Amino acid sequence: MAVHCSWMLVAKSLFLSLLLLQGLGRTGGVAERGKWTYLADSSKKNVIFTFKKTLFSNTTIYLNLEEDNCTVPVMLQINWYLRSSHCHNEFFDVPDDEKMAVRYLNNQDSEITEGRSGQYIYHQYKAVECKPHWTGTELTMKDFDKPKMLKELKILMSPVDDTQTKVAVKSKRDAESDVAVKSKRDAESDVSNKESQDESKAQEEKKEASNPNDKDPKKEDKKTTKALSSDQKKYAVAQAWEDAPYLFIVQINDLSSQELKTPKRWSVKLKVWMSGPYQYLSATDWPLMMFYMIMCIVYVFYGVLWLTLSACYWRDLLRIHFWIGGVILLGMVEKAVFYAEFQNIRSEGVPVQGAVVFAEILSAVKRTLARVLVIIASLGYGIVKPRLGALLHRVVGVGLLYLLFSLVEGILRVKSEKLDSSNLMCRIVLAFIDSCIVWWISFLFFHQSVTPS
Repeated sequence: MAVHCSWMLVAKSLFLSLLLLQGLGRTGGVAERGKWTYLADSSKKNVIFTFKKTLFSNTTIYLNLEEDNCTVPVMLQINWYLRSSHCHNEFFDVPDDEKMAVRYLNNQDSEITEGRSGQYIYHQYKAVECKPHWTGTELTMKDFDKPKMLKELKILMSPVDDTQTKVAVKSKRDAESDVAVKSKRDAESDVSNKESQDESKAQEEKKEASNPNDKDPKKEDKKTTKALSSDQKKYAVAQAWEDAPYLFIVQINDLSSQELKTPKRWSVKLKVWMSGPYQYLSATDWPLMMFYMIMCIVYVFYGVLWLTLSACYWRDLLRIHFWIGGVILLGMVEKAVFYAEFQNIRSEGVPVQGAVVFAEILSAVKRTLARVLVIIASLGYGIVKPRLGALLHRVVGVGLLYLLFSLVEGILRVKSEKLDSSNLMCRIVLAFIDSCIVWWISFLFFHQSVTPS
């Protein structure tokens, strides 16, 4: 009897710790992808594409345009705009449409909202000709543009009508004077650097003339590194300057259609990819991948521990113990699927269709089963009661209700980028069901404690 009580005590403590882990490991949606492929055609004169991603510093952004159908040569004007923000919600809580992109393009050098500072780069190419077998290699940037600080905005109260107006902190004259002073300093520093470089170059030439057989291994290493970096810079257009969320906008204008009444038909394939220190994985998803890896190891540890305890006390096993093992197995598979999805994003840059939905279904079933087991264990089913009787319908109803709303909430969270009203309603219902389950269990424990044995 003492062995049976100790076994049940270990089972309860282990299962309660598993229940505490049920709320962990739930992301706000699908992992941020690192590759995009779109088709731009002549249906619109001004084609705009937007890309959002949280990047590590020194992450390289690549842009490539390939001819898809340009039988008749067409002149295209290509521009891109890269902007960082110190507020994550500035880019990810706004709709991903053309109006948002036009708004940022019209306010390139200033903040959209007060206090949301950041930096930006705007680059405009010369008109390129789209023709058969065009690969778009001329879009590659040999030297990356340096970012510029956004102009700060502050709200000033008008003394007449107390209306709020947004104005730039720096005036146009101050900005022009700053640019002039900066350009003058840069020119002076360039001249001095050039003179020093010429002197050092002359000294190196004298040394090489005196010792023609001696070779400097450092120079060979630099040449090799330069060749490798030039290959890696193919199609590269920009580089992230800090760890922050970024907005990348690509704009394609058809210049030929402005001169002709009947525009020419054309289509190009737009490819954008962003590769950083962890390949295509974003700065937001890297900690989550590590978290899912740790959680998968934790569930494996729980599984081994549960199998060991079950083998030691195999004579005292009850039906509920097998269901607890099922919860551990579901949790281990769920975390493994999430981890595999993040690994695929890291290596390929695109998510696997249905993998996250499958993981959310496993998560919903696991959390539902955990709550049902806690309820029936509190009722004494499988321990002191062979049947639940009339309470069986209540337990099944609560479990099905929680499973339904958990599935809907998980799928909505995966499909939508931001929290909408339907997703919020599902979360409220789930919180209410959890509160009812806690109240039910607490009432059962209180009833058992006051009932005389």
